[in-house]
Amino acid sequence: MARTVAETLNEGGHLVVEAGTGTGKSLAYLAPAAGYALRNSARVVISTDTINLQEQLVSKDLPILQRLLEGGAEEGAPRESLRFAQLKGRRNYLCLLRLAALRRSPTLSLMEAKLLARILLWLPRTETGDRAELNLSPPQEALWGRVNAESETCLTLSCFYVRQGACFLHRARRRAEASHLLVVNHALLLSDVAVGGHVLPEYQHLVIDEAHNLEDEATQQFGFEASDLVIADFLGRIHQRTRGRSTGLVGSLRGLRSHGGSALPDTAASLAAAAESGRRSLPILFDLLASFLRERALEGGDYNQRLLLNRAMRVQPDWPEIEMAWENLDMALHDITALLGRTAEALANAEDGDNLAQEELMAAVSALLQEGQRLREGVASVLGRDDPATIAWLTYDRQNGGITLSAAPLEVADALQAGLFCRRQTVILTGATLSVQGQIDYLCERLGLEEPRQLLLGSPFDYVRSTLLLLPQSMPEPNDLSYLSELEQAVIELCRASGGRALVLFTSHGALRATYAGVKGPLEREEILVLGQGIDGSPKPLLNALRENQRTVILGTTSFWEGVDVVGEALSLLLIARLPFAVPTDPVFVARSALYDDPFRQYALPQAVLRFKQGFGRLIRRKTDRGVVVVLDRRIRSKPYGSVFLQSLPPCTTREAPLREMPGAVRDWLSAP
Repeated sequence: MARTVAETLNEGGHLVVEAGTGTGKSLAYLAPAAGYALRNSARVVISTDTINLQEQLVSKDLPILQRLLEGGAEEGAPRESLRFAQLKGRRNYLCLLRLAALRRSPTLSLMEAKLLARILLWLPRTETGDRAELNLSPPQEALWGRVNAESETCLTLSCFYVRQGACFLHRARRRAEASHLLVVNHALLLSDVAVGGHVLPEYQHLVIDEAHNLEDEATQQFGFEASDLVIADFLGRIHQRTRGRSTGLVGSLRGLRSHGGSALPDTAASLAAAAESGRRSLPILFDLLASFLRERALEGGDYNQRLLLNRAMRVQPDWPEIEMAWENLDMALHDITALLGRTAEALANAEDGDNLAQEELMAAVSALLQEGQRLREGVASVLGRDDPATIAWLTYDRQNGGITLSAAPLEVADALQAGLFCRRQTVILTGATLSVQGQIDYLCERLGLEEPRQLLLGSPFDYVRSTLLLLPQSMPEPNDLSYLSELEQAVIELCRASGGRALVLFTSHGALRATYAGVKGPLEREEILVLGQGIDGSPKPLLNALRENQRTVILGTTSFWEGVDVVGEALSLLLIARLPFAVPTDPVFVARSALYDDPFRQYALPQAVLRFKQGFGRLIRRKTDRGVVVVLDRRIRSKPYGSVFLQSLPPCTTREAPLREMPGAVRDWLSAP
């Protein structure tokens, strides 16, 4: 793999490498990338999808490589050290200017005060200003947007903190510009594509690890999402009255003396009026949307209800009323963004350009203007236009009862081809799960890759000796009424046999919660701890509990299908409750399926197979690992397409057996020397 990566860097072009678990693929691309960058004074960007892999590269693999290169340099060769850096999106960094503005705010909510206190305690100790160091709670995460470096002001040299060299974002960018290897995530890589560059320093060579997630991330980065709560929060940051006083931007403008002349008070009054107009229009629009969705959306079971806004929906008799309500809200948003533009201009032309309070206000105005333009354009893409190249839909959240507006591109292949692949001298895509039945056609089609060089490498692990794959003979199919009760009994008996040490993968939170309720009592009576994602915590603490106490069973959904790395006996049993097909009512899935002559074979099945391979890969992480995978979905043998899943896995010891015999098989396999 290292040789092929080196050849591609030297010759240019596109390469796809599937490398199984245990190949050492990180060093297989980092070593030639480092050598190429040092010899050619070039920069290679490394993009990953998960935080875990980024941290592994920056804290473990790259320091090792740096020492190896320094120790193994040829005599007489240049002794330049390998420079590497990690760069995150702007919203991850603290903006000192916006923090100063928050400290000056005359009124703070309790949660804002708590966040401010945490930041002030952390500030003297941090060198990066990265929010990941803070471990924020969900409510604090929501407020982080008030103090992050997302404002356009953070990209200019006019800020006091930039001039002083204290700005965390600019310091991170300087490290990035000086690096040979720059580690980013897919979100940042694709945001650079979305705005036509300038987010990342110039580069011609790119390695994309975890490439199977690139399409999903592009769908998100090139799309839009906002709820009524998001829009209401934006209007509140413009103006609202608290205890008889104006707060938000309007309150700050009225408190700023003598800057910007007489235009500022007039602008403040107009902004307050526009925000109030938007606040009146907002519930009217979303009440109409809620009614429209309830009458037409299919029942989603335990999923949130979603409604695809296609042409058939836009000709319904009550749709014009929604359009009229949106026009009223749009008018308010238009007035707000226009007034914010005038305010920014007035502040920029004010006499005292070095006043810190004025700079703080300019940062706030810039951030609000950017957010207002995004919201106005995004909502228009959902409600105001019928664009055949855009998927638009409504979502009803069962937990909070809110409505979310969403839009995504119908296809991302053309955008990736034009904005990423064609603009780079070298692009290398790699991952452990890129092929279906030994072919990468599905991945290439979805990403817009045209005849890349390819290398498909197996894993060095001996799966025949390490992994038992059990397939049930008597399990009912998932749509059978008895399936859930049989699933619960199977989980109980199999986890008893393994003594815990198990991960159960689900495709829906509803099935997870129902199974959790059924298995928790029986297993915990035998001192096997049962933990459910979203019930007992987030993935990281659940995995830590499994590592610390082997008599543990984790029930997980989406985020547990990949990125989970538990070595040794702590994870010895993997149960897959259901083949991971996409939710059939998902609007993106529905719209993209319509592009195919045979949607199931050409789109749904390959997508599910890649997900299945990801799940399978959670079990064996080292050569010495040993374990059992049980697929509790009978369709893997009863349906013709089941063979596609099996043929996409590495060769294992595979057995079919009735459910009653499986616990014995698990015990025998795990106790064998």
